[in-house]
Amino acid sequence: MKKIIYLITILIVATFLFSCATTPDVDDIDQDHGVDFDILEDFSLDNFEQERQNDDVVFVKDIAYGKFPLMKFDVFYKESYLNAPVVYMVHGGAIGEGDKSNMYGMVKAYTDIGYTVITMNYRDTRDTDIASYDLACSIVSFEKIAPHFGTDASKTVVHGFSHGGYVSSIFTYDQDTNWLEACPIKSGDAHENIKAYIAHSANNLITKNIDSRDYPTLLVYGIKDPRFKQSELDAAQSLLDTAGVYNQEHLEDVGHGPAGHVGNENIAQVIQEFVLTFAGD
Repeated sequence: MKKIIYLITILIVATFLFSCATTPDVDDIDQDHGVDFDILEDFSLDNFEQERQNDDVVFVKDIAYGKFPLMKFDVFYKESYLNAPVVYMVHGGAIGEGDKSNMYGMVKAYTDIGYTVITMNYRDTRDTDIASYDLACSIVSFEKIAPHFGTDASKTVVHGFSHGGYVSSIFTYDQDTNWLEACPIKSGDAHENIKAYIAHSANNLITKNIDSRDYPTLLVYGIKDPRFKQSELDAAQSLLDTAGVYNQEHLEDVGHGPAGHVGNENIAQVIQEFVLTFAGD
């Protein structure tokens, strides 16, 4: 009898611990989805820290697109901009780690050709796609304030690096999910203005939802990256080809990055030519 009671106790404790460790789904993460947050409420650039950098680039830090601490993005732009295109850079790092500042070294490749750059933070968990929901939310949120930065949000590029490539591929290659479910902004279409997509050192791309509606895709990898698998790249390109979606690869003699990628003139030139072709200037 004591053994039975002991086993039952162990089972109850194990069940409790498992339930605590299991990551909740999107609905449980934020029951009200921040509906009380309004990015447009009293929005003014004067309310934010601004730093003037080289080449007339202005850096604006920590613009919130939701009520959670990680729901913030930074903006790099020039005051001379008039209807500039915009790129959203999704940082890498292990799940739940990494930071929008990781992408700062790649900003110049875009501002040199007249792009506004958004580097975003996002909530991230192992068992939900909340990071991809946050990417969608950052896109529709910046669209509301884009004129303050001389930016035309109808010309949008998404650029995901490393784990950010995984996060962005879930969103970018799935146009049927309601991606604004976890966003204060409920109306609109986060995909509507995307013109091109860059997966950069992006292992574990989620490609199961690729179809003919998807965007011209640039796949950038370092051949010295121990995580790089030519077979995965070939499989992704095969799916894109079958769907009739333009795609190109660029392989560089570097590792995973960002070392070897930041400041790499070959990579910068390929990216610039790609986005100028499909998203304009």
